[in-house]
Amino acid sequence: MENGRCAWHGGLTPKGDDWHKPRWPDRDSPAAEQKLQRKLRDLERAAKKRAVRVAAMTPEELERYKRWHQVRRPGSAKRRAAAKRDREAAASVRTMLAEIDGTEMQSQGGRPNEHQQRGKRRRASCPDVFD
Repeated sequence: MENGRCAWHGGLTPKGDDWHKPRWPDRDSPAAEQKLQRKLRDLERAAKKRAVRVAAMTPEELERYKRWHQVRRPGSAKRRAAAKRDREAAASVRTMLAEIDGTEMQSQGGRPNEHQQRGKRRRASCPDVFD
């Protein structure tokens, strides 16, 4: 909603630099200590449930889970936006390189030349700097 509250449960949903970070209770509140302890218990309970769920994952699910968290790290909105732009640029470069490789192969009559084969082997053996 426009006021920052969730349409389903009415709680504040942090955006920008506070995205995916816990919201701590107002320290001036008369029940601040109780709210803080409850929040800490809830976070600990969620961490335990998450650990059980992660331990039960298959290797493919675990890899997908880690990749999801690698892309969606909490932090400043500026840093997340820059990382997103970098990923999009890397995907664009990969697409262009694949098109160039295909075009050069077509000009050679469909057969890759020695230089192209060497480049492909080199790219396959090196880690991808765009990820």
